[in-house]
Amino acid sequence: MAKFTYIGDEERVYPNIVVAGAVLVAEPGNVYDLDADPADGRWNVVSSTKASAPVTAPASDAPAAPTN
Repeated sequence: MAKFTYIGDEERVYPNIVVAGAVLVAEPGNVYDLDADPADGRWNVVSSTKASAPVTAPASDAPAAPTN
Protein backbone atom coordinates (compact mmCIF):
# COMPACT_ATOMS: atom_id res chain seq x y z
CA MET A 1 0.00 0.00 0.00
CA ALA A 2 1.04 3.56 -0.62
CA LYS A 3 0.03 6.75 1.12
CA PHE A 4 -1.93 9.36 -0.81
CA THR A 5 -3.12 12.83 0.21
CA TYR A 6 -6.59 13.85 -0.96
CA ILE A 7 -6.29 17.35 -2.48
CA GLY A 8 -9.90 17.78 -3.62
CA ASP A 9 -11.93 20.83 -2.57
CA GLU A 10 -14.69 18.95 -0.79
CA GLU A 11 -15.50 15.57 0.76
CA ARG A 12 -15.88 12.83 -1.85
CA VAL A 13 -17.17 9.26 -1.63
CA TYR A 14 -15.32 6.52 -3.51
CA PRO A 15 -17.78 3.58 -3.48
CA ASN A 16 -15.35 1.25 -5.29
CA ILE A 17 -12.51 1.77 -2.78
CA VAL A 18 -12.75 0.01 0.58
CA VAL A 19 -10.60 1.19 3.51
CA ALA A 20 -10.86 -0.44 6.94
CA GLY A 21 -14.00 -2.33 5.90
CA ALA A 22 -15.96 0.70 4.64
CA VAL A 23 -16.17 2.72 1.44
CA LEU A 24 -13.66 5.55 1.27
CA VAL A 25 -14.98 8.97 2.21
CA ALA A 26 -12.07 11.27 1.40
CA GLU A 27 -11.73 14.57 3.22
CA PRO A 28 -9.49 17.39 1.91
CA GLY A 29 -5.95 17.26 3.32
CA ASN A 30 -6.23 13.78 4.82
CA VAL A 31 -3.76 11.00 4.03
CA TYR A 32 -4.99 7.49 3.20
CA ASP A 33 -3.29 4.11 2.64
CA LEU A 34 -4.49 2.95 -0.78
CA ASP A 35 -3.55 0.10 -3.08
CA ALA A 36 -3.36 2.52 -6.04
CA ASP A 37 -3.91 6.14 -7.02
CA PRO A 38 -7.64 6.65 -7.74
CA ALA A 39 -6.41 8.49 -10.88
CA ASP A 40 -9.00 11.25 -10.89
CA GLY A 41 -6.55 14.12 -10.40
CA ARG A 42 -7.49 14.68 -6.75
CA TRP A 43 -4.60 12.80 -5.12
CA ASN A 44 -0.88 13.31 -4.45
CA VAL A 45 1.40 10.46 -3.50
CA VAL A 46 3.10 10.99 -0.15
CA SER A 47 6.87 10.86 -0.36
CA SER A 48 8.26 7.67 1.10
CA THR A 49 11.58 9.18 2.13
CA LYS A 50 12.55 8.53 5.70
CA ALA A 51 13.74 11.28 7.98
CA SER A 52 17.51 11.23 8.12
CA ALA A 53 19.51 11.23 11.31
CA PRO A 54 20.86 14.59 12.39
CA VAL A 55 24.28 15.41 11.05
CA THR A 56 26.92 16.13 13.67
CA ALA A 57 30.26 17.86 13.24
CA PRO A 58 33.23 15.51 13.14
CA ALA A 59 35.27 15.23 16.31
CA SER A 60 38.29 17.54 16.35
CA ASP A 61 41.78 16.53 17.48
CA ALA A 62 42.54 20.10 18.57
CA PRO A 63 42.42 20.80 22.30
CA ALA A 64 39.45 22.72 23.61
CA ALA A 65 39.93 26.47 23.94
CA PRO A 66 40.44 27.60 27.52
CA THR A 67 37.49 29.27 29.23
CA ASN A 68 37.85 32.17 31.64
